[in-house]
Amino acid sequence: MPKTSLKSLFEAIKETRLFSQLNDEQKRELAASTSVHYVEKSAYFVREGQMLQHLFLIHKGRMKLFRHSVSGKTITVGVIRDGEPLILSTLFTQKPCWVTAQAITDSIVLSIEKEKIIQFIEKNPNIAILIIGILSGQVARAYERLRDMVAETAEYRIYKTLRMLLERFGATLSFTAKEIADFSGTTTETTLRVFSRIKKQNIIQTSRGKIIILNPVKLLSLTED
Repeated sequence: MPKTSLKSLFEAIKETRLFSQLNDEQKRELAASTSVHYVEKSAYFVREGQMLQHLFLIHKGRMKLFRHSVSGKTITVGVIRDGEPLILSTLFTQKPCWVTAQAITDSIVLSIEKEKIIQFIEKNPNIAILIIGILSGQVARAYERLRDMVAETAEYRIYKTLRMLLERFGATLSFTAKEIADFSGTTTETTLRVFSRIKKQNIIQTSRGKIIILNPVKLLSLTED
């Protein structure tokens, strides 16, 4: 693993959502305690059931979070992108990680020891407000997904997944039909049938490992409550 300079770590800390509002002195303090991990595409970075002793932040790349149901079904619960914290909720508990994190692309992850980041938060309580805001957003999204899983059709859930990914990553999505199915809580076969239907309406276009949203307005109309 190549050595990372303190200056590079400082710049990386500046780009994270969680620490972007800190002053330069605070960012340098964090940079001095930060390590870097290089994760290849498709590699597992954290596994469900693992005890985590660090705060992790995605510097570059994307990771998906998923878990397995009792029946063995894979359920994707989130996609984390550049600048976002990874599995933030474990920072304040003594419980094992509840999801597995797998790299969707080659990724660079920053890590800070749990003890050091908690000490930093105690000295800088304004960070706690940002953490609460991020966790609140995650809880709200999890509730919405749970509601959709119970009350909505598989087709509607696929539309909602595409809409969420469009809003987070733009019109060109580097996801497979299986990944969309896992995120939507349905099968690959059902997802492909829905894709075929909306391709005929010129809403999306697909190629190997890629989905292009051709008509965002029409897609959004399919998910209006």
